Formats: sequence, structure tokens, C-alpha cells
Amino acid sequence: MAMITSNHHHNAEKRSEMRIDATETVYLELTSASYDGKDPARISITESIDISANGLRATTKEPLSQGRLLQIVVQSRESSQRLKLVAEVKWCTALLQNSHYEVGLEVLESDGTDVAEWKSWVANRLSHLE
Repeated sequence: MAMITSNHHHNAEKRSEMRIDATETVYLELTSASYDGKDPARISITESIDISANGLRATTKEPLSQGRLLQIVVQSRESSQRLKLVAEVKWCTALLQNSHYEVGLEVLESDGTDVAEWKSWVANRLSHLE
């Protein structure tokens, strides 16, 4: 049973969008593969905590610096759909209980990504909760 949470802050940040508690598999590309192919990309596989049309919250095993841009892939648990996205790290907080980190990622409009599909996928998920 998914829950909808909505944060109502009237500041410049886009915090008013609806969020869905959703545990989806998220692949974070921490470093790209080398041009010569000798060094593969370094990927961190994690899970989302919640998602919205503009981004998601997830846990990571290492801190990510604010403002960093990442290639990410979100894989739906309900289908085999994989969405390739570019996201910016908005914040990162240490979690005391298990030495992991919680990170806020904003999905960016970027050519060659599935950002339109992401927005319609989230909208579709929201419509099923109402």
C-alpha cells in the first residue's frame, strides 16, 4: 500500500509536489567507464525511499557532494521498465543507524534521457492512489 506525502513549504524550493513512498531499484553511476574501456563504470545499486515528478530520495553507502550530477537508472519493481535519467544531488545526510547516507536527487531535463517517461510514470502512479 503506497502512501502519498506532501510537504507544503512556501519557499523557493519545489517541495509542494506530491511524493509517493516507493521502493524502486536505483542504479547510480558514481564514475563513468574509462575511454579505453579498461576501467568499467562504478555503479552503486540502491533503493528509493520516495519518488516525485521532480526527483527522488534514496540511500547510498557513501556520501555524495551537493551539486554533483549523476547518470542514474530507475528500474520499476512492477515492470521491467528502466528509466535512464540525469539527476543532481540536492542534499546528503548521514544515517546514524547503519553508516549509510540519505540523498535527495532532482531529476533534470536532459536530452537523451527518459525524463518525459519518468514524469508520466510518476503521474500514472499518483493517479492510481487517488
